[in-house]
Amino acid sequence: MRLRSASSLFFVAFAMLSVAPLAACSADGEGTSEAGDELTGGGSYVGTAVVARLRAEHAKEEGVTWSDSNDARFDADWLQQIPAVNTWGSSNLPGAPTCTGSGCDGDFALRTCTSNADCDGSSCATLRATVAHEGDAPRRLCVGPSDGILDTLYDTIVSAKQSVDVSSLTGPDGRFEAMLRNATTRLSERATPPTVRYIFGSFPGGYLNVSETLRNLARDVKNPQFQFVVGSYNTGPTTWNHAKIVTIDGEKVFTGGMNMWTPHYLEGSPVHDLNIAVHGSAARAAALFVDTLWDGICNTPNTAAAYPEGGDRCLPSFAARVPAAKGTGSKRVISVGRLGNRGDNPGDDALVALIDAAKGNVKVSQQDVAPIKRAGLTLGSWNYDVFDAINRAAIRGVDIDIVVSNEGAYAGASASLANSYFNGFTIGDVWNVAHTRAVATQAGQSGTEPTSALCKHLRVMYFRSSANAAWASGTPQANHAKNVFVDDRAFYVGSQNIYKANLAEFGVIIDDSLASGELTKSYWTPLLKYARPTTYVDARCR
Repeated sequence: MRLRSASSLFFVAFAMLSVAPLAACSADGEGTSEAGDELTGGGSYVGTAVVARLRAEHAKEEGVTWSDSNDARFDADWLQQIPAVNTWGSSNLPGAPTCTGSGCDGDFALRTCTSNADCDGSSCATLRATVAHEGDAPRRLCVGPSDGILDTLYDTIVSAKQSVDVSSLTGPDGRFEAMLRNATTRLSERATPPTVRYIFGSFPGGYLNVSETLRNLARDVKNPQFQFVVGSYNTGPTTWNHAKIVTIDGEKVFTGGMNMWTPHYLEGSPVHDLNIAVHGSAARAAALFVDTLWDGICNTPNTAAAYPEGGDRCLPSFAARVPAAKGTGSKRVISVGRLGNRGDNPGDDALVALIDAAKGNVKVSQQDVAPIKRAGLTLGSWNYDVFDAINRAAIRGVDIDIVVSNEGAYAGASASLANSYFNGFTIGDVWNVAHTRAVATQAGQSGTEPTSALCKHLRVMYFRSSANAAWASGTPQANHAKNVFVDDRAFYVGSQNIYKANLAEFGVIIDDSLASGELTKSYWTPLLKYARPTTYVDARCR
């Protein structure tokens, strides 16, 4: 069985121990916050508070696992939702049917077409990711509402001139694998090909064969001068790579929550996720973070494979190969990572500091904020550092919205453990844990009674992208975003979940009012429209 969701991965780990892209307006304009904080490069009080916390707790790790920069810029399509933004309000999103044999693209398993009439309900579109060789024409295929993300990733990768780093939880499958193979092949045929490194996690129950993965991705590569390596990161039964990064030349980074899993994201009943693309020094920070992961791989036998066979499995670090260059933008981005049991974990403190900085509102969109529960047994513990920050915010009068996956949410063909996106605790359980913790830690400390503060300010709800809890297929809607949004002016997007884990993670905190406005308009406004009716109301609040 090939495990998919983070819930499934942790379940196995504990068992082993004892158990189409969203087109957004450019966010490169100027703006000033209501408090007068300059937001055209220096950021706001939110980013300043996060950096102060990181420098106090993780000063030696600055430039390694976290960094602060003020030179970011965003393209018009910087914000990427899965499924695409124009699908809000719809509960019927059939993916393009898998196709084999005559009239099909063998790698993408999609039907070839000339018009929508050929596609039985899906759309006929040109897919640039089908190009493996310079000068070839892209193929027209029957595609679903999320297949545009393949072109987004492909275009990002083939734009590289010096260096490509890709990091994900597992090796790609299906159409993601075909896209990554074509991009790799095309890069290999350049007169001076960039250096390419792909790193994936290796977790209990999900063995990664790096040699086989490299062979699959280098299937069409013919250039013996091309430097291409695939690595597997694992430092113990509870720590593996979970970071989702595509970074190009240390100049552009694509990051977020999405895994390269075709059945979960590109077929019917897709998982919802959130990703962003940023130009500037934040991209170099991502590549330097990947350098740190590669340090662990290179010190562990049998965890990397190279093309050509027998080549150097540990290429020179990104820092040694690509000189530093300042970005051309003026936006503040704080890059934050964690290394699990292998090193420092500033991402943990960054998320707490982000919530502690809130003056008006906190919005959280996650798969879950609770530990895993199976057969009545809780595996792991609640992240009380985050819950304490949420409770402190509520007592300050900050409104908090928490959106998590529906009960029983899953993706793929069945509601198996391998496809689960629901950890097992309800939204009522989450509210009650917050309340119990608040009473234990906050009572008598602030002059505000914790129960009334939570009743007034904490809302926990289930994810909805329409008025329905499930897709037309009957599959409960699953949320896989990792977003913490503060005061409508700064937000985290990356791979790190709020529930407690010890994985290698990476994400970015965008401290900019205009980018925050786009996130509000294109994501949070429709999400809360549909999710708010599910809000849990405790009996103590009636």
